[in-house]
Amino acid sequence: MIKPGIPFIPMEPTSYPEAFDDESFGFQVKWDGTRILAHIDDAVELFNRKMKRRTKHYPEVVDALSRFFSHKSAVLDGEMIALCGGKPDFQNLMRRDMATEEATVKYLAAKIPVTYVVFDILYLNGKCLVDLPFSERYGILRGCLSSSDPVVVTDTFPGTGIALFEAVKEKGLEGIVAKKLDSRYEIGKKSKNGSRSKTAAR
Repeated sequence: MIKPGIPFIPMEPTSYPEAFDDESFGFQVKWDGTRILAHIDDAVELFNRKMKRRTKHYPEVVDALSRFFSHKSAVLDGEMIALCGGKPDFQNLMRRDMATEEATVKYLAAKIPVTYVVFDILYLNGKCLVDLPFSERYGILRGCLSSSDPVVVTDTFPGTGIALFEAVKEKGLEGIVAKKLDSRYEIGKKSKNGSRSKTAAR
């Protein structure tokens, strides 16, 4: 049972050697960033995949989520990225992620803006959603959160993994993630219901 404010280890996809097409899967871009779970209730708390708090590191994302989910509670799963020239810059992101002093965080927030790319929702307004199929969770996510900088909802492309993989490869991005549309969210597990294929460039 998931509740806002209680950190947990997220589900991880397994690695897959090549992209594929399958109508029972939805495909998303794999962004080169750091995994962040947003817990929203009376306040917003951010945790990384190791359950370490990252709330103070990304104040602009905390402020945005506080506005978007005013008087609501939710747990979101996503990736924090720092874009440079339209591509994720992992080194710059790590500068943000390692900053702890308030003055440094404020300086870097102005110098290195981040985007929180949300790809799943696990809890909403008192209801744990992990047992719902991914397709239904994604529909709920789209219904309650609109993309507005610095928080965006990633697109999901049903069935067409190969075309998406070729597109991200051409743009020099990290790869794609395939998610079985009827799969539940398995907390703390590497799940075969999700797989990632990386481009040769990454």
